[in-house]
Amino acid sequence: YCLNTYPSTITIDPGLIGTISDATFNWSNSETTPSIEVNEAGTYTLTVTRTKTINNQEYTCNGTRTITVLPSEIAQVTYQLTGNIGNPTLNVITEGTGNYSYSLNNGPYQQNPVFENLSPGEHILTVKDANGCGSTTITVYVLGFPNFFTPNSDGYHDTWQIAGQNPDSPQLQRIEIYDRFSKLLYVLNKNSNGWNGTYNGTPMPSSDYWFKAIFKNGRTYRGHFTLKR
Repeated sequence: YCLNTYPSTITIDPGLIGTISDATFNWSNSETTPSIEVNEAGTYTLTVTRTKTINNQEYTCNGTRTITVLPSEIAQVTYQLTGNIGNPTLNVITEGTGNYSYSLNNGPYQQNPVFENLSPGEHILTVKDANGCGSTTITVYVLGFPNFFTPNSDGYHDTWQIAGQNPDSPQLQRIEIYDRFSKLLYVLNKNSNGWNGTYNGTPMPSSDYWFKAIFKNGRTYRGHFTLKR
């Protein structure tokens, strides 16, 4: 029974074969019909009784069937990223009573709730209940820092900007960009559109540049990238 569909009901049909017009039915929940409607998981037992008179002799036959309705539901989904920034491992965390499978970016479903070597950016995670109770889809945000950019106004990689920051819950406080002599050139914050490769309006030369990402929890991450012209 899909707990997330309560109070909708499902039908329990014991699958009786043959004529049932001369039979009586007694379910463990006091119902007396051949099939019943239920809206909770549990064990339901049906006793079917037939009475026939043959040669003025009455014969009674009883049969019992027990049916177990298992609970299931759509998952409540969160996630945790572990490993290196830029290619982390995604660990899917589910809460709920169900048997779940997992799909990333509309790919094939798998039983393992772990995805490795995710690229920076947004990913679509879908968790499906194997018993048909539905699925849950969320967006996974993977932080990443480009290795290069080409500020030549061709519409491709014209600015250097982080990828995969959750707009509703940004992790980063700011990013500081330096040249090879440790001179601060630019500071990116959550509202920045990226660094366009200039300092005080002057284009910077092709070279390697360094950055320091400062997270809201105080953690820092350092790396470098290349400006190509």
